This record gives sequence, C-alpha cells and structure tokens, in this order.
Amino acid sequence: METKDWKDALAAKFGMAPGEEATEPATASEAGEASADEALPPRGQRIDIVLDRKGRHGKTATIIVPASGTEEQIAALGKQLRQQCGTGGSARGGEILLQGDFRDRAATLLQQSGYKTRKI
Repeated sequence: METKDWKDALAAKFGMAPGEEATEPATASEAGEASADEALPPRGQRIDIVLDRKGRHGKTATIIVPASGTEEQIAALGKQLRQQCGTGGSARGGEILLQGDFRDRAATLLQQSGYKTRKI
C-alpha cells in the first residue's frame, strides 16, 4: 500500500506536478478584484444612500453603497464621512454604515466631493 503525502494528494487533485507550489495571480485584476486604477473617479460614480432599521433594535442607520472602489477606498471614504458627520459607524462588505439618520448630510458631503447620489 502506497502512502501519499498530503501535498502530493492536493497536487493530483488540482492538476499540478508533485512538489509544484501553487502561485498567486500576479496582479489584483487577474484575481477579479478592482484595483485603484480601475476605480471610477468620483464624478463617474453613483452612490446609493439608504436608511435602515431592520435588525438594529429600532435604531436607525444610514447605509451608503458605493458603485465601485477597493475596500481601502471605501474605508477611507467611510472614515471621512464618519468624521464629518460626527458619528460612529463602519465600512465592511463594500458598504459604509453610519449610526443615525445622516441621509441629507451624507448626500451633501458626497455631492461636494463630486459623487452623484441617490436616496432610497
């Protein structure tokens, strides 16, 4: 009975030669992620602004959904909005959450930065 090393078993499953290392894609665009160069400039983006209460024990939250951008860009925009609105929040999963009803103020701040906004 022949015993296989776990690396050899994985190599056989994924069609690699035994001992060959799996390599990561060379660039972020090959991995299907948006890079900083691929993100649209602010004037080319539309950002949706939504007020949400579900699952928050009756407390309101403003959710801002950018059309595109990397996680770092979204996090930076979220930090800027939180500071200018004077509230808490987070930037996860491609959206920005502000604690409280800041739809009007966020829309004004984003429009001053050159974004197109839509309140839903």
